[in-house]
Amino acid sequence: MASTVLHAVDDADTILAAMQTWRNSFVEIGTNVGSTDVYHVPDLNIWLKTGGWHLEDKQFYSVLGVSNGPFGFNEQIVEINPARSGGPGLNRGLVARDARGVLWLLRTGDIRTGDGDLSLDLLDLRRETKVDVNLPNGMRRTYYKVARLDAPAREIAWQTKRFVAWCARLRDEPRPGHIANVPDPFAGVHFFRLNIKPQGIDKVLDVIRQDEIAIGWSRAAALIDPAVGIEDFAAIVDGAYAGKIHAGKGAGELRRFLREIKVGDAVLVPHLSGVYIGRVVGEPIYHPELLDHDTAFRRAVTWLNGGLPYEKVCFSPDLVASINSRGTCISLEKHREQIIEVICSEWQGPSSQWTDQGDDEGPAPSYALTQTRPEQIQFRNRLMKLYNARCCLTQTSIVAVLQAAHISPHYKGGRGVNHTDNGLLLRSDIHDLFDRKLLSIDPSALTVHLAPVVARSPEYAHLQGKKVHLHACPSRLADHFELARPFLKLNAI
Repeated sequence: MASTVLHAVDDADTILAAMQTWRNSFVEIGTNVGSTDVYHVPDLNIWLKTGGWHLEDKQFYSVLGVSNGPFGFNEQIVEINPARSGGPGLNRGLVARDARGVLWLLRTGDIRTGDGDLSLDLLDLRRETKVDVNLPNGMRRTYYKVARLDAPAREIAWQTKRFVAWCARLRDEPRPGHIANVPDPFAGVHFFRLNIKPQGIDKVLDVIRQDEIAIGWSRAAALIDPAVGIEDFAAIVDGAYAGKIHAGKGAGELRRFLREIKVGDAVLVPHLSGVYIGRVVGEPIYHPELLDHDTAFRRAVTWLNGGLPYEKVCFSPDLVASINSRGTCISLEKHREQIIEVICSEWQGPSSQWTDQGDDEGPAPSYALTQTRPEQIQFRNRLMKLYNARCCLTQTSIVAVLQAAHISPHYKGGRGVNHTDNGLLLRSDIHDLFDRKLLSIDPSALTVHLAPVVARSPEYAHLQGKKVHLHACPSRLADHFELARPFLKLNAI
């Protein structure tokens, strides 16, 4: 997970000045090619094309690529459209500031390589290149560093070259249909259930608000020493409580909390009707001042789902039974696949990023309200297998953003509503456009059609007219296409 947090710059003038600094590094050390605004840096084998810098509303763009010769500019593999009007750019670029006030040019890891989108997450890149960014709208999103903008021109260009080289490596990655080599983001992660109820008192909220987990038996402070052998746990617990508690049980629970749970493992903490899920990011610590609170043994955690609990109804009855079972700290390894499915599933809450309802924005998506349908997990599972874990329109392979879209809406029900021929595996934003009828598929030609407001966006324009291969029911696609005609601005036949 990304460990560094930056803050997006929302001042348009600062963004423009920062981007001019980046552009000027190429102007200073590169060669202008022809009459266009293309700058080539021969010794780095990279080029930059810019445009729109003269526009008052700052709708500028920058396209990066690699070259093998003075005019070999066919390798256009990175597009950066830095922020305009203070918001994130149309093509996933961003200017952000770190804790020291230094400006950075960042980009999402979803890279267009010519025949589909691939993610930099496929590469084993250094941890420090990946950062979390707090956006002006309050959301947090992961980006990759392109260049630090307070460096000399050649250093900025060299950093950019490094980023381009990463993107170029994606061309050698497996293409659609070859998902065996895609890294499992949960590989090596073990799952545990932890009740935070020392002496039977619920202290979940007291602890998790501090981004921590805790366990009781706080008097056995000596156990925090990693040199203490596991075989000594029971005797230490027994001595700390003068034989007044079941030392064996306490020793077993503490052993799992202090020794078996590793940094990077996941912990499920039930509370009322929900379950908080977090990744452990710190070794055990002991707070003597919390002895009376009986939560002195603690570990730092980063919470998933924006710090909100997952509803228990999302899980199967057998997993809920394990979550609700007695005991303080237990392993949930036998349920790992289902837990991962819930974490990656889109139906935990609203996935629409559209808030205003304009004439060109289509109807509200049918999944805009929180859905708690356990069958949605199986529906998504089947589509993941059918489409080889890739968005069937963009070929995006980032599991966390792949969603199971119904062609005929689920709320209408009917026979086969959860059959795969009524489903498409779509990237979350494409799903939103599809549900709003701003994107549809001609069932006869299997080509993508976009509403004009979407087709004008550089982020989606490449999809207009794209031929796709689907395992979907033609009549269901036809129904969706007809309903979408008014938004696509197509004349009815």
